[in-house]
Amino acid sequence: MIYSKLNILKIKILKLLPEFESTMLQLNNIESIKELNGIIDHEEKINKLSEINSIIQDAITKRIKLVGLFSRFEKLIKSVNNTILLNESRIKNDKELIVSKDEFKVLKSIYQINIYFLQENMSKLRTVPKLLKNKDVFGGSSGVMNRGTYGGSPAQGSASPVDPGQTNGGQITRTTLSDLTAGAPAAPGSKPAAPTAHIPAPPAQMTAQIGVAAPLTKREIREQREKLMVLMEQRFLVEEMTASAKRQRNFEDFAVLDASLADLAAEIAAITAALGDENAF
Repeated sequence: MIYSKLNILKIKILKLLPEFESTMLQLNNIESIKELNGIIDHEEKINKLSEINSIIQDAITKRIKLVGLFSRFEKLIKSVNNTILLNESRIKNDKELIVSKDEFKVLKSIYQINIYFLQENMSKLRTVPKLLKNKDVFGGSSGVMNRGTYGGSPAQGSASPVDPGQTNGGQITRTTLSDLTAGAPAAPGSKPAAPTAHIPAPPAQMTAQIGVAAPLTKREIREQREKLMVLMEQRFLVEEMTASAKRQRNFEDFAVLDASLADLAAEIAAITAALGDENAF
């Protein structure tokens, strides 16, 4: 019965949503990491960046699961609504209902209760990342969020890549984490967006720097090496997520994650080429 399916999905959502919010609160405390800019030790800085990246990947993984659950929940709600509309149409035309009058009343009650649940909890999924709009997180102007592309053009509702390892003049910077809302189900009545995974696209500023023919300074070499290490760790994490999606025969997530690997490989290759053989690891 559709009511049982809705209840099962509701239980899963109510279990996972607090975990997602808890992870997002960890990211909201990212202000405590702005001393990264003052860390001189290379290994300590990389360890900190890896810790941040791990939290981000955890949030993205949970978000993908939530988006899938919300999408399935919304499809069931639409199915209930379609049955209600069909019966209302038959009532207007003095035709016999396709369900009994009691069932019709139950369906209307199910729809009203669950549409409220959907709207209330979907809003949590969309608004949580607003906690991360502190521009001073990583210090001064370097902490301002950088806009990017994710899973398509911005006009298609895409958001920026998460890249905790991006550097700018020796200052650790960050891009916006609004991709954690990308792919969230649309409002009831509209087509829900498909779950998407993190696709770190090469930032335009960094790409432009790589394209410059002038030799890199020691400082730039150090920064690019740090960037490369973070990207290689991201590639390892995405490879594991891709393998997991393949094992579970989750082909939709697998396709997106596989595209992520291609983007990561391209960015790693670009930085490696910029560093040259003598400066690479």
